Amino acid sequence: MIAMLRYIEERALKVPVTLIYCVRTSQDIIFQQELTRLSHSLARFRYIITLSAPDAGWKGNKGRLNKEFLLERISDSRVPAFSSADLEPSCSTYPNCSKNKE
Repeated sequence: MIAMLRYIEERALKVPVTLIYCVRTSQDIIFQQELTRLSHSLARFRYIITLSAPDAGWKGNKGRLNKEFLLERISDSRVPAFSSADLEPSCSTYPNCSKNKE
């Protein structure tokens, strides 16, 4: 994931990228500083973090990844989507999801 983003930045590619990053707690967020930097550096990059077990101070998204979560945040399901997690129920929402191309 981070390697793909670095590649996009190094090549100054103008591709739209949305990263939906789901972890249990804020302590589980890896590459947070680099993702923040990339969100400023790459005009067409956005990342969405959601925590399944947030602490009381967390102001971001909360809960588990599901169909509704994806539909609210991905505006065009025709755009290719890729997953590095086991998202069978969620991935089935998007016909172009890489898991559906097997």
